[in-house]
Amino acid sequence: MSKNFTQAIEDDIRKLHDCGEEAVVIVDDPAKYPPELRNTLDGRTRRWFLKSWPPQRLAPDAEPIYVKNWFYTLGVATLAALILLFVTGILLAIFGPNWWTSTKIGAFVDGLHYWSVELFFLFMALHFISTFLMGAFRGKRWATWMLGVLAFLASVVTAFTGYASLRDFEAQWVTTQGKDAINSTGMGSLFNLLNPGQMITMHVILFPALALAVVGVHLLWVRKHGITPPYDAREEHLAPLEATS
Repeated sequence: MSKNFTQAIEDDIRKLHDCGEEAVVIVDDPAKYPPELRNTLDGRTRRWFLKSWPPQRLAPDAEPIYVKNWFYTLGVATLAALILLFVTGILLAIFGPNWWTSTKIGAFVDGLHYWSVELFFLFMALHFISTFLMGAFRGKRWATWMLGVLAFLASVVTAFTGYASLRDFEAQWVTTQGKDAINSTGMGSLFNLLNPGQMITMHVILFPALALAVVGVHLLWVRKHGITPPYDAREEHLAPLEATS
C-alpha cells in the first residue's frame, strides 16, 4: 500500500482523536486507492451498495416527526407478526404434527401460529389501506408500492397452501372448492390442491422463501426512498426526531 495513502488515513484518524471522536474511516474514492486495490469486484460492489443504501438510511438513528402517527406503525406491526409467524412455523415443522396435536406446548405454539396469521393479514390490510390513502406511491416510491402488493399476493398463496395442508374437514372443503378454479386456468397439474405432499412442501419451503425475499426487498426500497410524508407536511414536519443515546 502506498505511503501517501497510509499517511492520509493516519492524518484523518488523528484529526478525529483530536476532536475526541472515534470512528471508522471509509474511503470510497477509487482515485485514492493504491493501484492494486482499484476497480476490484469487491470494491465496486461495496461502493454501489453504499451509494444505493447508505448505512444512515438502512439503520437511521432518527426519523421525521410525522412517523409518530399511529398509521406509520402498521408496517412494523405487520413485520412483527411475520416474524412470529416464521418462528412458530419453524417450530411446528421441526417437531411435527404429533407434537402440536398431543402436547400442551405444541398446541400453544400451533395456536400462536394461527393467530399470528390472523394478525399478519389484519395489519397488512390496515397498512395497505393507510398507505394508499396517504399516497405512499408518490415520487419514486411506485416500486416500493408494487413490491408491497407482490408481498401480499405471495402471502395469500402461502396461507392458502397452509389451509390446504391441514387435511381436516375445513381443508377438504377449501381444496375441493379451489381445485376446479385452478384447473380452469390450466395450472392443475402444477398446483394440485389434492396432493398433500406438494401443498406441505410449497407451504413450508417455496412460498415462505418467496414471501420473505419480496418483503426484504420491500424494506430495502422503503429505506432507500424514505418514508412517505403526509400530503400537508410542512418544513418543520420533515425535521428528524432527536436521536437518543
